[in-house]
Amino acid sequence: MLVKVLNARSKRSTIIVKCPKCGEVGILRAYRKNIFGKRSYKIIHDDKRSCKITILDENWEEINQIYVRIRL
Repeated sequence: MLVKVLNARSKRSTIIVKCPKCGEVGILRAYRKNIFGKRSYKIIHDDKRSCKITILDENWEEINQIYVRIRL
């Protein structure tokens, strides 16, 4: 999976990934947490369209590892 990090030293870094749903490049954002503390994610594309990645998606584990490794 394509991963690029801008401003890697700050908490406000931008994580750019290739979307597992549509194949386009976008910015990875945490969307919300469910009652068990698992995060859902949004990948926001250049045309302001977004794809949601939830715990039910098959690529959620990979996206979660990328987010945790860079943000937390």
